[in-house]
Amino acid sequence: MKLTLSVTTIPSRLEKLYGLVDSFALGDDCRSDWKEHEQGHIRTWADDEAGLELIAYCTEPYDDAKPDPRLTFGHKRNVLLALARGYMVSSFDDDDRPHPNYRELILPHCHEGVDVIGYKVACYGYAQTNGQFDPSIMEPADVSIKYDGWYNDRNGFKYVRCPHHIVPVRAEHVRAIGFKPMHHGEDHEYSIRLRDSGLLRKEVYIDEFCYVYLYNAKKKKGE
Repeated sequence: MKLTLSVTTIPSRLEKLYGLVDSFALGDDCRSDWKEHEQGHIRTWADDEAGLELIAYCTEPYDDAKPDPRLTFGHKRNVLLALARGYMVSSFDDDDRPHPNYRELILPHCHEGVDVIGYKVACYGYAQTNGQFDPSIMEPADVSIKYDGWYNDRNGFKYVRCPHHIVPVRAEHVRAIGFKPMHHGEDHEYSIRLRDSGLLRKEVYIDEFCYVYLYNAKKKKGE
């Protein structure tokens, strides 16, 4: 398996997840092949010939009033990481979308010797119009080892990031770093430890907007 895509979700967002699965040409008509796992259920879709799989972990939302580390994004990402078969791993949000040619752009580079694949990200929903978050405005982001941290307004991009969970990283490197059982900020915390590990030496950079991030400012905490 070349690449594992992992997705955390909750019951109220399953239709968004199925849309994401379909966008990778991994969809089917079966919606009931979920297996019980810890606090929720796991489901895998795979194209073994192409070398692509998507693993989703569905649990109830995290509840700040009854904090359970097993429901944090960090813990759920580690659960998915343990199940991943891919040489490289990456995470998508259930409502985000890949480039239409994501498979053709990414999979040829998921092989021995590559540590990370960097690319551009189209971000929607951060910008404001008349004091309101505007989901129609795209702000470009860039994720690559050429950045040593997370910054705004650099090199013509609104946001730049050193590699984090949304770009493919060699699975053994991600497992060596892992995610802290945090519900907020686990992506940044992981990204900085990955940067400091010295493991990311060989990057393939794809000069395309490979990931579309949809920020929802009104989304309830835990979703």
